Amino acid sequence: MQCLLLALGLALVCGGRAAIVAQTVQDLDLQKVAGTWHSVAMAASDISLLDSETAPLRVYVQELRPTPQGNLEIVLRKRW
Repeated sequence: MQCLLLALGLALVCGGRAAIVAQTVQDLDLQKVAGTWHSVAMAASDISLLDSETAPLRVYVQELRPTPQGNLEIVLRKRW
């Protein structure tokens, strides 16, 4: 039993390292992601955070705008 737990633990540790994906901004084309966005779904681990119209996590991405400095401005709205 201990050998099985040790093997499982090692598999989890080794498998976790293989799942790391480096994300770079160099390959991101800001002009392709800029513009109006439409939300199609929301998710939360606690449904009460999304339940009512005044729920704290109930915000939507309205628009993405590139800035002259090379950043991305995210415009959110509270109501659908």
